[in-house]
Amino acid sequence: MWEWVHRYLIENILNGLDINRHAIHLSASMLTMSAPRIDYSKMNLWRMNHGVDRDNKVSAGSLDMLIGEEIIIEDESIKPIYSKQDRVYAKGNIKDTIDLNSKCDLVIMNPPFTRDDIRNKHLPVPIQKKVREREKTIANQLKNDIRGVAITNKCSIGNFFLPLADQLLKKERGTIASVLPTTAFLGTSNKGYRRFILEKFHVEVVITSHDNKRNNFSGNTSIHESLLVLRKPKQNRKTLFVSLKQNPINIFDAQKLSEKIKEVLLVGVGTSFDYGVPFFIDLTTQKHLKGNPWREVAFLNPILVEKYDDLDNNSAFLKLIDIIGRKKFYGSGTVRTGFNKIAYPQSPDIRALWYHKTNREKCLKTRFDSYLIAKNENAIKHVKQKSNYLLLPEKLRFNTAKTTARYSDLKIIGSVYFSFDMSDTTKKFENIDIKKLCKGYCLWLNSSYGVLSFLNIRSSKLTYSDFSINHLESLPLPHPKYCDRLSNFFDLYSSLELKSFPQIQEDSVRQEIDRVCEEIVPNLPSSEDLRRWISEESTVHNK
Repeated sequence: MWEWVHRYLIENILNGLDINRHAIHLSASMLTMSAPRIDYSKMNLWRMNHGVDRDNKVSAGSLDMLIGEEIIIEDESIKPIYSKQDRVYAKGNIKDTIDLNSKCDLVIMNPPFTRDDIRNKHLPVPIQKKVREREKTIANQLKNDIRGVAITNKCSIGNFFLPLADQLLKKERGTIASVLPTTAFLGTSNKGYRRFILEKFHVEVVITSHDNKRNNFSGNTSIHESLLVLRKPKQNRKTLFVSLKQNPINIFDAQKLSEKIKEVLLVGVGTSFDYGVPFFIDLTTQKHLKGNPWREVAFLNPILVEKYDDLDNNSAFLKLIDIIGRKKFYGSGTVRTGFNKIAYPQSPDIRALWYHKTNREKCLKTRFDSYLIAKNENAIKHVKQKSNYLLLPEKLRFNTAKTTARYSDLKIIGSVYFSFDMSDTTKKFENIDIKKLCKGYCLWLNSSYGVLSFLNIRSSKLTYSDFSINHLESLPLPHPKYCDRLSNFFDLYSSLELKSFPQIQEDSVRQEIDRVCEEIVPNLPSSEDLRRWISEESTVHNK
């Protein structure tokens, strides 16, 4: 009886789609491994067309299903074989067409979030370009559709797959389970993706690994990942977030964890268990419906989410973008490509903080480490705007870093730092001295409150994070009127060595900086608890 059931599942129920024939064959092997004596007449494993056919028609794999087109492609770039998409039969692969729209009860996927510049390497370069253009064409055709809301990140095709999964699900009921980069819930470029999720589905569970030995669920990647379970129809229930201290290492542990999560869902109350911390969040609030980050995935301890919300909602704070204005932010951009390092200053005298070395950058105040010479006139054109007293990091390794923002008595540029033009800011806010403004914000951003703010805007790896301009623009900073007093204390502490973030609880200098911030800026949460909670985060201590 079970053999009949197994055969029926393989031949009539389960479907698999991929552009890689090798992946299709591996899937066929896995599906049949538990019942090797059964002879199968067919499998619903589809190799989707991907490339360019002899009539120069371009195909983008499964994505073409979004606009309902049938594809003919070049299967191999060296020895071309032209064929329609095919699926696995007993006597080999045969040409066939696929129709799964609105027919699936469950869609399980691990979308490719690989960057465009390292994707499709199996295709010749001219074909790669045509496939990318095809993907852009599909996105443009969907931009006035609700599915187009999700496809906002043009750096990869990962955001196409949730609208595709929704298209395959039955109209009234269905479930999607997906592995996604944790940054899909945090990054500003994925704002539309989050809006689409909340408009179309009930988010039942989000599971994020904070286990630094196993921070992902899929193979061949080192980025932090999360598991997402979505259900139709939408429901007025809170979402269960699970932050894993320990990611299961085998199917038996995974089964135990699954049973625990089902128990928590049934009870409706988060109770701590061995593997991690479960807690419920209402994702139907206005701030979430607008596509704001789900910062619950960024922290193992949910209390830190609450403390950041306290900062975010504090009337004493503005966003960095509100302080400096738009188009005033400068990345390292042309610094490494437009300049060469030299041993001595030349005219014009350009000085830079070229490296971010932990052993060197351990105080609030820094100084240049390199002289630069421009390779061309274009590189030097904006150097005066990009030079500043205050620099913010493009990357931070949280388990070793001791500082966030850096202050220099001389205006400098950074090759791994952002700077911004604050010339208009000083006039806008009571003509405050620009150096006092930079000193005040450097002190604040190196307090425990500032460290918490950087933890909240992490992307890529949670332990070794990149920061974009959009991330940094959202940093909450005290109103400039507080910077006059903050800058006075900056001078007291600027040359004292800070400890790394995992040691923040025992850092007497940081403790004094926190005390000053609490004294000057109103309505701040307790810094003592904050330092302890930060030091206990697994993505901070990296153990």
